[in-house]
Amino acid sequence: MLSGKETLDGTKTAQVVKPEPPSFTEPVDENSKAELPRALQGNLKPKVDKDEEMQGATVGDSNLFTQEKMRGECYVRLLMKPEEHAARKVPQPFRPETWAPDAELISKRSRPHLRMPPKPPIVSEDGEILEEDEYQDFESSNEIVFSFVRHNRYDAVEALIQQDQEVIHTTDDNTNTLLHTACQNNNRRLVKLLLKNHIGINAKNIRGNTALHYCYQYGFSDLAEYLLAHGADDSILNNDGFVPAQGTGRSEKLSGAQHSMRTGG
Repeated sequence: MLSGKETLDGTKTAQVVKPEPPSFTEPVDENSKAELPRALQGNLKPKVDKDEEMQGATVGDSNLFTQEKMRGECYVRLLMKPEEHAARKVPQPFRPETWAPDAELISKRSRPHLRMPPKPPIVSEDGEILEEDEYQDFESSNEIVFSFVRHNRYDAVEALIQQDQEVIHTTDDNTNTLLHTACQNNNRRLVKLLLKNHIGINAKNIRGNTALHYCYQYGFSDLAEYLLAHGADDSILNNDGFVPAQGTGRSEKLSGAQHSMRTGG
């Protein structure tokens, strides 16, 4: 211990030992490998000899076939001793199973029906066989074209008219024409198509209403002006005695959903 009365002469009193930096090179032999302290090795098992450890190793031990290397700032494990025939794949040929056709389907009566069985004939009360309409199960073309007009299927209606010009003169059960249906749904483009194909603009339905009656009834003023510009008669009375400007004379009002669908609002 130095007292305050003494001074140092400048010589070194202690030597600082600098630790060597860690080395990431491969160890020269097994004995020079770094080893964690016993307290940090986890389960403290008795240390076994290297020979015993190698004897207990399995074929799939990663330490036998791979080796840890450092690449940059990370460690990688490289395959050093691949297992023999590990990557060999023996191709297995595909052998599909084939079945011989059942001869009973051809030779016996149990063969399936290749055609639909014919329907029994329709006999009238007098015992006469009535001719069957082969298209009776299909929807009539009149209902189809009215559905297309109602849902504003312009291309489909135009194609039907081109196929058969007589479609323009069809009516439904209430003697509504296609123009009635187009005006009831405010389908202005279809109205132009129908008028172009010379549909009757002043035709009446079973209640005596023209297409112009429905334009005023539902408030389609633009469509009403278009019909008037193309020759619609605004003086025709319906069965209740109302002219088109007065509507149909009945409480035929659109619901909110119908009005938004027909007006596009």
